[in-house]
Amino acid sequence: MTVVRKAASVGVLAAAIAVAGAGTALADDPGTPRLYSSYGECMTAGNILAQQGKAHVFECVALGATPPGVPSSVWQLIIHS
Repeated sequence: MTVVRKAASVGVLAAAIAVAGAGTALADDPGTPRLYSSYGECMTAGNILAQQGKAHVFECVALGATPPGVPSSVWQLIIHS
């Protein structure tokens, strides 16, 4: 039970940090592109929007061409519903 509580506390803290760091990326304007510097940041922002009921289906898409094996440095959050 203690491990579960610690994991929940860490999750809440990570979500709070993500919200603070996302800034204007979480704006309600659907026309504003939501761009992130990592896949994890993009997914976190999408999950926060889903928890708020603002997104039900979303994906993070890598933008730009990179050599094979090199992760993209720009990710766009696309909300489908």
